[in-house]
Amino acid sequence: MDRTLSRLRAAVLVVGAAIWAPTLGAGFTFDDQVTILDQPAVTGPLSLRALLLRDYWGAPFGHGPGTYRPVVTASFWLDWHLGGGKPWVFHLVNILLFVGLLAVAEWSLRRLAPTMGGVARWLTIGAFATLAIHVDAVPSATGRSEILSALFAIAACGFALAEDPKPRDVALSLSMFALALLSKESTLPFAVLLAWLAYRRRGRFAIGAGAVALAAAFVAFRRVSGLPLKLVGEQNHFANPLHLASPGTRLHAALQALGHYFGHLLAPIDLCPDYGYAALMPTAAPRWPTFAGVAIVLLLLLAVLRLRRPAATDAAAGFVAAYIVSANVFTPASVFVADRIFFLPSFFVVVLLGVAADASERRRPIALVAVAAMVLQGALATLGGTMWRDDERLFAYAVRACPKGFVTRLNRAQSTRNRDEAAWALVVAVDIFRRFPAPIPDEVIPASWEDEPVERRFLLYRRARGDAHFFAACSGAKRLAATRAMDVTVLAPFCH
Repeated sequence: MDRTLSRLRAAVLVVGAAIWAPTLGAGFTFDDQVTILDQPAVTGPLSLRALLLRDYWGAPFGHGPGTYRPVVTASFWLDWHLGGGKPWVFHLVNILLFVGLLAVAEWSLRRLAPTMGGVARWLTIGAFATLAIHVDAVPSATGRSEILSALFAIAACGFALAEDPKPRDVALSLSMFALALLSKESTLPFAVLLAWLAYRRRGRFAIGAGAVALAAAFVAFRRVSGLPLKLVGEQNHFANPLHLASPGTRLHAALQALGHYFGHLLAPIDLCPDYGYAALMPTAAPRWPTFAGVAIVLLLLLAVLRLRRPAATDAAAGFVAAYIVSANVFTPASVFVADRIFFLPSFFVVVLLGVAADASERRRPIALVAVAAMVLQGALATLGGTMWRDDERLFAYAVRACPKGFVTRLNRAQSTRNRDEAAWALVVAVDIFRRFPAPIPDEVIPASWEDEPVERRFLLYRRARGDAHFFAACSGAKRLAATRAMDVTVLAPFCH
């Protein structure tokens, strides 16, 4: 490796760590309460039974949503007991794992696109490292599932692409795939991707057959143990109504989510921790995200056909494998869509763009544009990461970024120390709940209301909805506060 390439490599890895360095001062936020603080498998003594026979949220098999990630939970146990439960230890490990992911991604890309130049390769990894849309993957301790599943899945692809595969490469590829499955369930389609890569590289039957067998064993284990592959029940319907929707509706939703994703990929502003729970619903009639999703699919197909490079085809296949579960095409995820679920798909999008750029004759101008984009994205990512310092700051930001999320409003009510803000969040949460599952128009809960004093917000809300609706929402907010063991008296100054 020449000096220029060594410096570029060091720069990408250092930048990848520096972007998230401010999160070392953050605490536990959002889902960390359940996955870490209230999780006996993390805070208690080492217990293989607790690690292997409970889901990611600490519930016994058959009593939770079925999220099973024992590799991530085991890493949390190590952090907790080695670091004395200090949150900065979890954040430091996330940063180190992210840097490790970047190194593994470059190694895998070297095998995926062997003709790609070293500079183009590291610029591609740099572009992935700085994407601001992934702002809740590294700053959130719970986001480690995204990092680990991506690291193991990409490593599995790398070992599957060995030029002269030996039994060790086969064993390592399948081991990495197994760890990916046990880090996040959405990597299940990588069984097909590994089989595809094995077929494309001299028909390596052992890797493809082994990956499919592992996936089948994983599915069988979930069925026997009572871990559902598909969400059921009224509560999960509220989390993601798509689990009762027709295949056609889910395909429509996948196109909308694709348009939403690329919109936030290019303009990563107003990023939300969670768009589920009626915050972002697939509409019955096509809208701009649908048309954008169709256009993106056509552009990806056109790029693959024009490039005529194996690496481009493999990157497109990788994107499909990474996106298909998150898009709810087959088995709906726990929420309709969230920016964090695009962490792994983004790697393959960036690789496809990198392959296209490397094939161009205008590499220098493209490289300059890429560096400028990385600087902008990295700055936005660093700024966005500061929102994860604590729950109050996070959800104060979240209600502005996605004002139509029920759980976002409820989390705001529970995290704020401002009684008036808690009252407002409860009333709006009830309004969202009562409209579910209908999509909520922007004018129903205008984001501009958040700039007004709370007393003014209640006045605007009462005028817009009428007294009957207003008092019904207040009554519902009182019941909601009581069920959540919150102070019901916060509503007294406004609901009269």
